[in-house]
Amino acid sequence: SYCDLQLIDSSLNIKTRELEDLQANLETARLKLEKGLIPEMDILQMELQGSSVLTEIESLKKDQKNQLARFYSVLGTQTMEIKIAADNSFLNQTKECKDIIDRLNQINPAELNIPQIKIRHIQTELAERRLKEAQGKNLPVFVPSFNVVSGQKTREESVMLAVKFPLYDKGIRKEEIKLASNELVKQGIERDNLVKNTRVEITTSLDEIKDKERRIGTMQKEIGLAEKIYEIARIRHSRGLIPAKDLLDYQRDVFNKQKTIFELQIGILLDYVKLLKITGELYHAYQKNIL
Repeated sequence: SYCDLQLIDSSLNIKTRELEDLQANLETARLKLEKGLIPEMDILQMELQGSSVLTEIESLKKDQKNQLARFYSVLGTQTMEIKIAADNSFLNQTKECKDIIDRLNQINPAELNIPQIKIRHIQTELAERRLKEAQGKNLPVFVPSFNVVSGQKTREESVMLAVKFPLYDKGIRKEEIKLASNELVKQGIERDNLVKNTRVEITTSLDEIKDKERRIGTMQKEIGLAEKIYEIARIRHSRGLIPAKDLLDYQRDVFNKQKTIFELQIGILLDYVKLLKITGELYHAYQKNIL
């Protein structure tokens, strides 16, 4: 929910900058229209684009208000001051989460402090104990006894130890051993499968993070190129060489790429939170004020 708020805030900031840029271009375009350098259609297109961006801003503000209400509901509070901003602290959170995961990645999942795996270990130990108890029922049983015989002048005391052997019980004890043995095998298989699945989840999440990081690197290069193209387009538009529609297309391309990068950064942080949850370190991350 907090990441959704950050994403809305980022989109709102991007659209606000886009509107400011549009307004600056519109003022310049009106001066050029007075001198007959550009057609009136360019002014109309820029005004329509500005109106569209303003509508999107109002919609984002409404979404932000609704998301804040849901966030307050999750926290169980009605009034609260929360600063939602895409600043360096967000990237620092991602870096600190990455440091934890890099350290945990060197450990075998079976040895991690993962609650699900610990529960499976306990269930396996209980199954082993039940098997030993079932096997113990077939062993000889020693029954001690103490007798006292009293006469008029004599008193005899004796201690005896009787041994009982189970000869016939309709196969009940053997069936108990069989069931306990099968349960032990079942718990062992489920524990091993859980360890394997956990290893697969960790590997998959790490691959998704690497893929998002590669996409961010590619997108940053594309943004650099898009910004250069946009600046060239602004110069050409100022000289009346291209219409406003083309300039607006270049501008939207730059802002959309910026928004995509922030969405990928949000995705990376959520992937790290998922890894922390899988490895049982999420609570410790909150304790250390990393999240």
